[in-house]
Formats: sequence, C-alpha cells, structure tokens
Amino acid sequence: MMKYVRAFHSMDLRRNFLKSLDCLDELLLLEDESGNFLEAAEIAKLRGDILLEADLLGKAVHFKEASLLILWHVLANSLWVSGSRGWPLKQFKHKEELLAKAKLLAKKESDIFYEVVCTEVNILSNEQTKLPELKQYFNASRQHKSVRGEILSVRKILDAHLHSDTSKYEWESELVVDLIKHAEDRISQNQLSVETLIYFWNLWKDNIVKIFEYLETQDVSKYVSYGEFCLNYFGIRRRFKNLNMVYLLLNSDADWVRDIDDRFIQSRKLVFADARQFVSAARSHWGAELLDVGTKVLKTFEALYNFSTMNSLSLFCQSMCLIHIFEVTKFLMESKFLGNKYHDTRTTLQNFLKLSTGYLEKVFPLDWRKSLTENMISLRGTELSRKLLEEVIRGNLKGGELTYGQIGRVVTVWLGSGKPTNELYKEIVKTFDGNSSWNWKAFVKNLNGNVELEFSHRSNSGEAPKVVSLVYNFHKALEDTYNANWRTYDYISPSCFLYLVDRLLILVSYFQGFFYTTKSSFVEWLFYPQSYDNPSASSVNEMQSSPGRTFDYVAHIVLQLLDNMQDTVEWIGKSNVDFNYCYPLLVLRLVVIVCLLCVNSGKYFDVLLGLLRRDDITSELPREFLVVLQRRRKPNYANINANILAEAFKNIGDPLVIVSLGKDCSKYLCPDAIFVDMGGATQCREDIIRMLFPRNITAPQSQNVELDQNVALDMSDKKLEKNTSTIVELWKRFQLRRPRLETFLNKPSEGNHTNDVGEASDTSITSKTQYNMGADNIKAEDTSDSGEGNQGLRILATLV
Repeated sequence: MMKYVRAFHSMDLRRNFLKSLDCLDELLLLEDESGNFLEAAEIAKLRGDILLEADLLGKAVHFKEASLLILWHVLANSLWVSGSRGWPLKQFKHKEELLAKAKLLAKKESDIFYEVVCTEVNILSNEQTKLPELKQYFNASRQHKSVRGEILSVRKILDAHLHSDTSKYEWESELVVDLIKHAEDRISQNQLSVETLIYFWNLWKDNIVKIFEYLETQDVSKYVSYGEFCLNYFGIRRRFKNLNMVYLLLNSDADWVRDIDDRFIQSRKLVFADARQFVSAARSHWGAELLDVGTKVLKTFEALYNFSTMNSLSLFCQSMCLIHIFEVTKFLMESKFLGNKYHDTRTTLQNFLKLSTGYLEKVFPLDWRKSLTENMISLRGTELSRKLLEEVIRGNLKGGELTYGQIGRVVTVWLGSGKPTNELYKEIVKTFDGNSSWNWKAFVKNLNGNVELEFSHRSNSGEAPKVVSLVYNFHKALEDTYNANWRTYDYISPSCFLYLVDRLLILVSYFQGFFYTTKSSFVEWLFYPQSYDNPSASSVNEMQSSPGRTFDYVAHIVLQLLDNMQDTVEWIGKSNVDFNYCYPLLVLRLVVIVCLLCVNSGKYFDVLLGLLRRDDITSELPREFLVVLQRRRKPNYANINANILAEAFKNIGDPLVIVSLGKDCSKYLCPDAIFVDMGGATQCREDIIRMLFPRNITAPQSQNVELDQNVALDMSDKKLEKNTSTIVELWKRFQLRRPRLETFLNKPSEGNHTNDVGEASDTSITSKTQYNMGADNIKAEDTSDSGEGNQGLRILATLV
C-alpha cells in the first residue's frame, strides 16, 4: 500500500488518505522518510510512544523538548516499573543510557539548560548520593525553578533522615531562629539534626499539599508546575477527546492504576481515564503517601525522644522532639486531604498526640530548676509551645466532672503559658462546673478579667475589685483543694500544688510595690499577661488586709506538709513519682517558700527557725543551701535577711530576684540578688529574659570572661574585634545601662569593693520587714560581684 501512497502527487494527499484509514504507523514512517520530523513526533505522541517522540524531536533540532521527554520517561518508569508500588526510584533496563542521552541532547541546547538537566539526571540516578550533594541538587533545582528536581531531592534528603540511626543526629542547645540557614549548614556538613528533619518534612509536605491543591482546583495558572509534576509522576499525558479532557495512561499496569475503576476509555492499544477517575486515584495515592511518610517521621521523632531521655539529654532536647511530634501529628489529624486514610490510623495518631503532651512534665518538672534555662524559656515563648500547652488543657477537660489533678494541670498551664484563646476559655469555664471546681471556676473567670458581683461595689476603680476577687478566689480554691480527700482518684500532685501556692505568694506580695521571689518563680510570673502591670494605689489599699491572712495560710500549709509526714509520703506515692527523688525536692521547695514568706511579710522567722532545728528537715536540704542559713542562725532567732537568702538561693542555682513595681528602692544593697525594675520604661518579656540570662562575652587573646548579671550586655549578635568601631559600640551599650553602671564605672580598678553592685536606685529594695537591709547588715562574705565587675573593666582595657 505504501508504494501506492507514495505515488500521490502531494504530501497533503498522502496524509489525508492515511488518516482516513487511521494508518498512523504508516503515516509516521512516511513523515520520517520525508524529513518532516515535527509532524512525525506529533504522530508518535498520539500513539503514546514517548521515546520515539523524543528521537524525532531530536532530529528536528528541538533538543530541549527531547531531553525533557526522556527525563519524563525515566521518572515514570523508575517509579512504576513492573512490581513497584512507587517511591523509591528503581533501576530499569537502559535507564543509565537514557539519562546519558538526555544530557547529550541538553548539551546541544545551551550551557544553562545542560546544567539543569545534569542536576535532574543526578537526582534520578540510582547511585548513592551524600547529603551535601543532595543539598546542592536541591538548591540548583530551586534556582532553576524545577519542581521535579526540588520535590525529588527533598524526598531523598528526608529519606536519609528516616533511615539513619538516632545516634547519628546532632543536638542543638539553643532554639534555632533561622531554620533555613541551620538546615543549609548542617546538611552541607553531612549532619542531621532534629531541626533538619522537621525542616525537610515541612518542605516535602508543603509540596504535596500544592499537588492536592492542583487536583482540587485544576488551576493551571497557580499550580501548573505541580500539576505537570503530578502527571509526570504517574506517567500520564493529557489529551482532548471529543472536546473533553482525558488522561492517557502510558503504563496501564502501574500499581496506582488499581485505584481507578474498570471503566477505562480504550482506543486502539491506548488506555485513557477521565478527569474524575484520575483525580480520585491521584488523591488516594498522595493521601496514602502523605500519611505513610508522616507516620515514619513521627516514629523517627519518637526514637529521637527515647534516645534523648535514655541518654539524659537536656530538657530542651527532649522538649524539641515532643514539640515536633505534636506539630506533625496535628497536621495529619487536621488535614483535609487525607479523608478515610486518617481514620485507618486514628489510634496511631492519637497515641503520638498523647506522647507529645508529655511536654507538660518538661515545662513543669519535679525539680523546678531544671527548666530554668534560657533555651527552655525561649521555647515556651513560641507559638508551637503555646498550642501544645493548649492541647494539654483540652486533654484535661475531658471525662465528665474534673478531678483535682485535672484542675491543677489546667490552671498551672494557664498561669505558665499566658491567657488562652476565647474559645478555649469558654471550654474551661463550661467544664469547671462540678462541686470540686466551683472556686476554681471563679478564679479562672477572674484571670480572664471578670469580677464577681460581691466585690464590684468595693471601689470606684475597676482594678481594685478585680485584685481582691482574684486573690480571694485563688486562696479559697487552693484551700478547698488542700482540704479535700487526697486519696481520691487523680488528686492534685505535690509539685503542681506547690507551684500554685508559690504563684499565690507572688500575687499577694506583688501589691506591696515590690516583692522577693526566686528566679524560677519570677520567670513563671512573666508568662502571666498581667505581670507587667504595676499595682495602682487603689489596689494596694484594697489589699492591705488580705496579705496577712494569705501569708498565714501559706505558712500553715508548709507546716502541715512537713509535720504530717505519713500523709505527705502517701500523697507522693499516689502521684506515681520516685519518692527518693521527689521528697528532698518537696522539702527544699517548702523551706524556700518559708524563706520568701519571711522577707515578703516580715514574719514567720520562728517558723523558719523551727524548721532549721529539725534533723528530719535539714537532712533533706542541700548542704550548700543549709550552711548559709545556719551560719547566721542564733540560738533563739533566725538572723536571716535578703542578703543571706540571696547567697543561699544562689547556691542551689535559683537566685533571689527582687522586683520593683514603681516603688522607690534607693536605700539598700543586696549583691547576690538580681534586681528587676518594672516601674520604669515598659519592658517586654524578651528584654527581661535577656537580663536574667546574660550571654558570655569572649574576650580577645582567649580570655573567657563572664560578666556579672547585673551589668551583662547582650552581645550575642556581634563578635568583638580589635578595632575602633567595636570599642565605640561597646561603650554605647554601656552608656545605655548607665543608671545601673555609673557608680560601678567610676570606681578605680584596684581595692576592695565589697558593696559595689551598681547605683543604689537600681540595686536596692525598700523593706517592710523587721530587718535592716542596709550596709550594717552586709558582711564581706562574698566579693565575687566586685571581681566580676573588675573583669568587665578589663575587657574594655584589653580591647583598647
């Protein structure tokens, strides 16, 4: 027949004749023989022969299109070669030859395009690739806007995380602010970390979400590149048939095709699916893939968490794992793209969510000092931390009438993480309806800004009734909880109860215009939104009669817990904690509370003296803490003042903090205490945290000098160099702190400066106690402050 066709007078006549007979093979041969390679390539496309189409495009000098078609074919066959269920990429016959051919064609196009193709060839290759190389491929793909290269390289990097032993991971000691730079640096050094795992999971997950968006909207303008990748991934080419879009399946035996019903559209040897069939199958596959990879990521984080606990890594390292378990789990549980796939693994995801709520014990550990680190405080300030703690609250609002344990955890999280959302607040109030939680319900309403009717008439000022109501209901709620039967199921734990007692003590002391507390308690107080407000005159007057009753109650609780040893032991036992670990911490915290009672109220020194005389108490206290207190104890009198407490608290790693709330504190000095003036210019929590956790400054010539915390500067963002601009910058920063440093800077560098702790107005307190806090009571027992101050001057001298 072809001899007859070739006798036609024109090519158009030959084409029309062969098309009328649907003789595409013969027409393709004819076009090829005639040098009409583009026309021949179009026929090959209609036949679904992608490699032949690429050959013909190459002959037509369309090197770019030919090279891309070969890469398209290699990806689809690497995923769906016979017996494969998709990822990872597989080897198949002639794969390497095809990749080499793609590179050869690309080289004929341009140097830039050749670079793009080489990157994708490296990604598609089955050769083992190290992390730094994968990172280079990822960066190059992004630079060239290659969605295929980006998604595949990210998935390979993610797989490297999932298949690596947990011992290979590096651990960060600080919250990573610039996650992109961190990931770049770590991967470039062939290192993995918790942060790189979450970074590349999020990158991969976000790309898959965009594929879902394409499948939902078919919006070619917004998601065209992700749509093209999706079609390439499944080995599909779009085609119009009778004015309708259909999808040509180049490999109808691929595993994913099983999700398509049997109503295929067939034409000759070609198999088509309509849009609805394709979208349904694609959504099913990507949903399963998203859930499968997400579950593997969760299991990796779980393994990392177990590694961190078994090897006693810091609370921060443990917490980061739990934070990310929560992040991944919530995404999977709330994703609109998983459909029925989520229900199949609901129990698994619920278990991971429950695991993540163990974050509560990291934020509020039995040894409260363990979480007193800058990295933990920074972590608690993140949005993820807030959401996880809200999840803890929601988890404790389930199960009918609340137990005292649930109430304690809810209130603790509220006070330790800030005001919840209005939606969550309504859930809390609705659930706090039982007999055991009535006073707690009144208290949380106060926390949210509501005032009960019985208090509203006490003052024309809106603040005073709020204050009285808040303190009263907090006091009553704790009293009811303490007097309840502690043998009931899930009674409040000792550590949770004492946390709340400590917060009540701060709240009452707050209305004196200044108060004493520990560094750990002060940091907790900073998370309460109203902690930055100075008390008004009306609220101070309203509270004049209340502190005494509350102080008496706190002292009563302490003595009850320490005197009724048997009950206390059983209470600890019911809390499912290690008694030998918990009891000494409980005793220490109770004694610390009594010490704070003494300096905040000017009373209860007899209570402290009695405790220091009891061997059953002193034997549980840290020696370095006890020695300081007993050194100043007299036979019938506890000669304790803020200076002594500051030294004792410093020795247990929880320094004394003296907080001024607008009151004049210009008379006294306390070298070992941290002074915070909340009455001046408004300070944000971050500024105060930086002051509480000063950074080390590395001096030249390998001198490692840590500045005193009262004068430390935030130099974390700059490195000191031997040049004039650095000296000027350092001097400007000192000048900004001049109110606290003027006296210090004008002192000579030699001599004894036992009392040089800064300008009096910033480093002093006004005390209503029976003790004189002045220089007469300050002994030259610790001159470390002076030494550190001289070191600060030596830094300047060295730089100059």
